[in-house]
Amino acid sequence: MSEKDAITKAEAMQEAAEEEARKTAENDEATDEFARLLEEAAAPPSFRRGDLVEAEIVGVDRREVLVDIGGKSEAVIPREEFAEAGLDAPRPGARVAAVVVRAGAGGLRLSVLEAARRQAWDTVQRAVKEDAPVRVQIQAQIKGGFAGRIGPLRAFLPWSEADVRPPRPSELVGHEVDALVVETDARAHSVVVSRKRLMEREVEAARARFFAEAQEGMTIKGRVRRIADFGAFVEVAPHVEALLPASEITHRRIVHPREVLRRGQEVEAVILALKPEEGRITLSTKALEPDPWEGVAERFPSGARVQGRVVKILPEGAIVELAPGLDGFLHRSELSWARRQVRPSEVLAEGDEVEVQVLEVDAEARRIRLSLKAVQPNPWEMWLAEHPVGSRVKGPVRTKTDFGVFVRVGEELDGLVHLNDLSWTEEPEEVLARIEVGQELECVVLGVDVARERISLGIKQLEEDPFLVFLKGAPKGGAVKGTVREVREDGLVVDLAPGVAGFVPRREIPRGREYAAGDEVEARLIEADRRRRRVVLSIRRHEQQLTREAMRKLEKESAKALPSPLALELQKALGKHGGNHA
Repeated sequence: MSEKDAITKAEAMQEAAEEEARKTAENDEATDEFARLLEEAAAPPSFRRGDLVEAEIVGVDRREVLVDIGGKSEAVIPREEFAEAGLDAPRPGARVAAVVVRAGAGGLRLSVLEAARRQAWDTVQRAVKEDAPVRVQIQAQIKGGFAGRIGPLRAFLPWSEADVRPPRPSELVGHEVDALVVETDARAHSVVVSRKRLMEREVEAARARFFAEAQEGMTIKGRVRRIADFGAFVEVAPHVEALLPASEITHRRIVHPREVLRRGQEVEAVILALKPEEGRITLSTKALEPDPWEGVAERFPSGARVQGRVVKILPEGAIVELAPGLDGFLHRSELSWARRQVRPSEVLAEGDEVEVQVLEVDAEARRIRLSLKAVQPNPWEMWLAEHPVGSRVKGPVRTKTDFGVFVRVGEELDGLVHLNDLSWTEEPEEVLARIEVGQELECVVLGVDVARERISLGIKQLEEDPFLVFLKGAPKGGAVKGTVREVREDGLVVDLAPGVAGFVPRREIPRGREYAAGDEVEARLIEADRRRRRVVLSIRRHEQQLTREAMRKLEKESAKALPSPLALELQKALGKHGGNHA
């Protein structure tokens, strides 16, 4: 049930009780109507029922109080009404205000309770007219709110109208409070009041005074009233609270504001922001502390090794406190040399004391980059020192990819055997297909890139390069033999040795000559590119060279003896044959 429903129900119950009391009173009045008329007829003409009189107490007994009102006879007042009206205990000589409730032959009967009600009601009506507060005595907590009294009048303070924040019953019950009248019931002698509306009015007035005098940047004092996860509320003036955000409490890292503040503590702070239209005030206590980032580049230069404490673990790294209020970020890529996808929680825990190296300091952006691995030996440098280029290593295959295999060569270190470094003579894809994960492989160290953290390995380098072996036996200009592997439009591809092929351009094939795959050819090596592993051959030049060599041989022989007719004829034929192939 909402507070509004609770208030409505409580009012309905009160009205029912009051209606029943009214009917009872009407019955009693009907029964005594005749007696009342007789009494009023016999009463002194100067006093009538309902008159307000002032009386002097002349006697007091256990049940009644005898008073003198200056008439022909004395009057009585029930003694119990004094306490109910909130008056002091009756004593002879005291003067009281009372209302005539019975006047007749039976004498005068007065009521101080009715007089008190009348006076209290006048006070309530005046407060309503002037929109002024009344004093309410809170007696008990009831369903939906609190029961109280304004003198002899009953007062109801709904829960929702008790305070600007959820009320504490102990601060209200048994205490007098000021409140505004929001509803009256003359017949039931009861009123409904609101303490919250009066407080809100006072708060608005206090805030208006505060905002008229306060300025951003001003240093003020206040008292902590409430503490929450996001900060603390500080009373900076009566009924005026300001927010001190958790991030503005101190430069040093804290988990909760209660680590620094306590309720009731007096603090000094700087006004960061004033928003009168919203009634918001933002404070900062850390603004009065020395800035830990002042001179940070001199205290923590790049490359320096420093001690820190891990204060927070994040998915992408860790926050390390280097000094109170001074944090650096340790990215997960800087946690380990070998483990690229390491989780920060696997390496560090909050509270760990660590030694780190400062990578970068940006005082303007208030950012410091740190490295944990930088203070540890570089495993690639250590590995290279033990395994220089050209040395042989063994290890299991960790993973296979389309471009090669990764072989474990050290603790958490892998080397890559690229597809092109698997074999001199076989197709790389065929060799890769035969390799299994976990298989032990022997490799040659081709290179180590320490900066990029890469190790290059090769398997084919375990054997001498057949291309170099071929070139040692076939220098440029030398004659070679081979088998035609492929006939293309632009020339011939010729296998010269296992893993070595040469190319005969179309222009280097004698005119009119045709070849087919499998034909044996003899040619001259006219170009050898070691870097591109390319050999260019010429059949035409080879045959020209053979012709020239034959002619030189004949010339030498003819110089020793005159040529016979047969020799001359052969020389002529050879000359003609060589000219056709030029």
